[in-house]
Amino acid sequence: MATAINTEAHDRAMQVVKANLTFASASQSATTTHSYYGFVTQVFIDHGGTAPSDNWDLVVTDEFGVDVLNGKGANIASGTDQHTFTQADLDNGMACSGQLTFSGTNGGTSSGVAEIYLYIARYQ
Repeated sequence: MATAINTEAHDRAMQVVKANLTFASASQSATTTHSYYGFVTQVFIDHGGTAPSDNWDLVVTDEFGVDVLNGKGANIASGTDQHTFTQADLDNGMACSGQLTFSGTNGGTSSGVAEIYLYIARYQ
């Protein structure tokens, strides 16, 4: 499984982006094809089988370089299979604008995988 954006449900009120970061090197990134305008309300991370190195970092930036996770993606524990950041964790929803880039760092080189689901309430 390569690092990629796997799903982009961009044409509904609750938009969802699914990204897989496969750490064959310590840093991985992938950018969405579509643009997103709204508020990030939840982030779900699943490590599945082989997790990245402990305390890996996730940053999701929009077209202006703003981290739409507001720093909450720092030092993610790989010993826990799943992590969820809710709207309350994200200061009641972080605004995003444009294409999104998922960047994972400090994940090691052992092909650990992080499956990330980003839920965005469309700005209307």
